[in-house]
Amino acid sequence: MAEVAGLVLGAVGVVGVIGAFKDTIDLFNLVADSRHLTRDHEILATKLDIEKTLLLQWAEQVGLLSSNYDPRLDDPDTQRVVIRILKCIEVLLEDESKLTQRYGLCVAPEENRENGLFLKGQGISSRRWDMFVDDYKRHEKNEEKFESLVQELAHFITNIMEVIPVERANDYIRQDVEALGDLRQLKILLEASENFPKAIGESTKLTIIERCKDRILAKLWFRRIDDRRESIAIAHNQTLQWALEPPTKDVPWDDLSGWLRSGSGIYWVSGKAGSGKSTLMKYLYLGDRIRKLLSEWAKGEPYHFCNFFFMNLGTMEQKSQEGLSRTLLYQILSANRDLIPEVLPHMWKEMYNTAEKNTEDDIHFPSTAETKHAFEVMANSTSDVGRFCFLIDGLDEFAGSYMDGIEFLRSLAGNPRMKIIVSSRPIPACVAAFEDVPKLNLQDLNRSDIKSYVEDIIGSHKYMKRLIQRHAEEGREIVRDVIDKSSGVFLWVVLACRKLLSGFADHDRISELRRRVDELPPELEDMFQLMLSKIDKRHQMQTSRLLRLCYTFHNAPWAHADEDLYALGVALVDDYPDTTRLAHALEDEEKQDLCSELEGRLRSRCGGLLELAAGIKFCLCTSPHGRHDPRIDARVVFMHRTVFEFLSNEAVWEFECLRVRATPLRLAGNFE
Repeated sequence: MAEVAGLVLGAVGVVGVIGAFKDTIDLFNLVADSRHLTRDHEILATKLDIEKTLLLQWAEQVGLLSSNYDPRLDDPDTQRVVIRILKCIEVLLEDESKLTQRYGLCVAPEENRENGLFLKGQGISSRRWDMFVDDYKRHEKNEEKFESLVQELAHFITNIMEVIPVERANDYIRQDVEALGDLRQLKILLEASENFPKAIGESTKLTIIERCKDRILAKLWFRRIDDRRESIAIAHNQTLQWALEPPTKDVPWDDLSGWLRSGSGIYWVSGKAGSGKSTLMKYLYLGDRIRKLLSEWAKGEPYHFCNFFFMNLGTMEQKSQEGLSRTLLYQILSANRDLIPEVLPHMWKEMYNTAEKNTEDDIHFPSTAETKHAFEVMANSTSDVGRFCFLIDGLDEFAGSYMDGIEFLRSLAGNPRMKIIVSSRPIPACVAAFEDVPKLNLQDLNRSDIKSYVEDIIGSHKYMKRLIQRHAEEGREIVRDVIDKSSGVFLWVVLACRKLLSGFADHDRISELRRRVDELPPELEDMFQLMLSKIDKRHQMQTSRLLRLCYTFHNAPWAHADEDLYALGVALVDDYPDTTRLAHALEDEEKQDLCSELEGRLRSRCGGLLELAAGIKFCLCTSPHGRHDPRIDARVVFMHRTVFEFLSNEAVWEFECLRVRATPLRLAGNFE
């Protein structure tokens, strides 16, 4: 390379070094995008990218493009040597005919000239890459010839690093490797890094391991993993505190606090429909007291308090054993990522050892046998993973054989390092299975909570206070009767209080409020029927339409029956039943008006059986910068699962207010 001597004449100072460096990088960028090549060729192209990256890292470490550059660059002899080496690299890359004959390269087709190489395309140190321009690229055609080009380039880049040695090179390598998000390209980089500095291979391997963990966790996760728990209302103020206190003589139950502190196996929270089981379970999960009790049980070991809330009206993941298993595994392994290869060995092998499998969509969910193995491994692990307490709500909402679900829980609780608190209605399968385990019957224990709620909502209401001043005994008797008639069903109490609040709004006298309480039926289904019978006859067609729409939506066999029923869509159908209007064509103000109007119509037309709940999937507001209105992306939901069960009885649709046959509704068009 005698011609290099002439190239360095006149190139003086750091400016000359910068110019030579830029020219060299420009020529590096002529190599074709490796995505168009075979895997073997990609590995070779990646080796070239590694050399280029090492050169870029050296330039950044010496501050070549910074005003505060390494003072060693001011030495004239050093400048000349660095420029000479850079020009040698430039000579290797700049002659097209020599590249073609000697290294098997040719000019890339015009349509393949895309911006970004292997490393650049994955976001590596973009602040460095943005300074350079890709003019054209080349494809490599001969592996052996191309390998020799890489070796010659490696020789020169090693020399330049020896001229001005730098420290912290490993930190730069680690940062650049960690910036790569594509697992496939990381695997290629690992293969290509065999003869490069050890730090490249080590950093790449560690990054691959973490990316594989990310992908497996992403596979276990599902969109609605926390939706049911988040949708449950927070317990009313000053209620449920008894649950973690010792039992009383009046109404005995198996001490939950004692079981949490030292018990094992399964604890069953039993309760009638609407008694508040889910509210209690959420109260327990969110509380600090339960964690203190569990820490006593763990005896200094770490512990994991995991949860799953079944939802029969939800997606399959929300009501299946697979969804339960995935949720628990996700919660545990998110906090213990290093356990993933051991706990899920088949998923790990599939992701880590297979070159073609690089995203969560490329691997399979764990089988039932794999799931069982996973929990056994975690329970018997010699690591510091500790103990496990699982809080499972609504086993009666399980989709499938109840016995399968019960046996799965039993298999978990059979391990002394795992225990489960599970809630359900007293369905026969659970009554038989949990006959001999510690338990409580919620409807027998929540009278104090119901009393607190009624006194807070009704007794403390300013209208009721005024009535009690004139009719003290009658007013207190109304409050007592509501508490007594509830039979421990909190939902019944909520509905009863709504009836009385309506009486307050109507300025009922004490005798009229008395009649309202007397006509309240003791059973929930009868209460629902009473609520429907009170709807104005003028609204009965809308009542039938709206209830049938919501019921059919959740009961339909089509593929997306488990999606949300958005208030905006229902409002459009309700407001324009004979035309199709597109939701995205509306301004936010009109969307707000439609949804606000629907909320009021649901109260008057459906007697409170349907209501709006906060949207939890995405925002339907039009303006990206406007103020968000939660009503726009609200959902139409049954006020309780028991309403859906009530409507599942065909005889209900023969009630006078529901007998009107609704016209066919087309929802899909409103969201196209």
